Amino acid sequence: MSGVPRVSVCVITYRHERFIERAIRSVLEQETSFPVEIVVGEDASPDCTANILQRLDRQFPGRLTLLLREDNLGMQRNARDTFARCRGEFVAFLEGDDYWIDPHKLQQQVDALDQHPDWSGCFHPAEYVKPNGKPLGQRHPPTHLEPVTFDDLCRQNCVQTCSLMVRKAAVPNIPDWVQLLPIADWAICLIATTRGPLGMLPQCMACYRVHPGGVWTSQSHRSRFEGFLRAYTTIAEHLPPEYTLRLMRGQRYCAETILIDRDTIANSVSYRLGNAILSPIIWCYREWQRHRAIGIIGQAATPVESPFGGRHANGSNAKR
Repeated sequence: MSGVPRVSVCVITYRHERFIERAIRSVLEQETSFPVEIVVGEDASPDCTANILQRLDRQFPGRLTLLLREDNLGMQRNARDTFARCRGEFVAFLEGDDYWIDPHKLQQQVDALDQHPDWSGCFHPAEYVKPNGKPLGQRHPPTHLEPVTFDDLCRQNCVQTCSLMVRKAAVPNIPDWVQLLPIADWAICLIATTRGPLGMLPQCMACYRVHPGGVWTSQSHRSRFEGFLRAYTTIAEHLPPEYTLRLMRGQRYCAETILIDRDTIANSVSYRLGNAILSPIIWCYREWQRHRAIGIIGQAATPVESPFGGRHANGSNAKR
């Protein structure tokens, strides 16, 4: 594609031979008044994902930018590099097993961002579907929200990746420390909200597949909660204290919510399993709180241009 596109679509895929064609075609079907580039990071899948992408590239010459990895980078490194190749003013995200259902999705999101220059990005509800595309009767988020702030995201990840569009100026790059996280999309939203809130559009314009091969939905509840706790800790280590303390409040809210739901968990499964889920999580939270209190309270942060600019709160270089 000649010239600079207004929107880049960042697609990451691995072992999605059953789903990738639907995902790519849903992007190709977008109707916009501006140029769009589609950057696809294919992470050396052992199945036919790359072959399908190459066939689509031949069928739609010049529409796709394929990054066909010779070696598997891993989900976070693949996402980070694919995002870095995106040249647009705005970047929309799509994973290879999800797809869009409204041909005007990109146009509506760009129009909304043009109308709200204070927004760092925007999102919309996504329908949860089975592998065959049959609706599960659930949307995320289930209700309309006011513009979402950093503090809101600290309490709940209300943004489905396949619905997200951000300004590249708000997230110029994905920091290398995001590779340490089990849920990079949440960190990207947090980064964006340091520059402004994320607006929510009411229309449901994407589908999120729930299937055994899904990176997040295939994990147990315990693994998800532990992943969130690790993410809170890692993100906090790379932010000035003003963000760290807000993350601590969010983590405390998450842990307390689990405690409130303890009776529900005990009634729905065995009490022993409830304890097995809850005890490590609460212990991790208390240990994290104790260590952070020792290391953070009372420290002053050296001013930095951006809290995600690759430096610690104390001004030292972030780990590379």
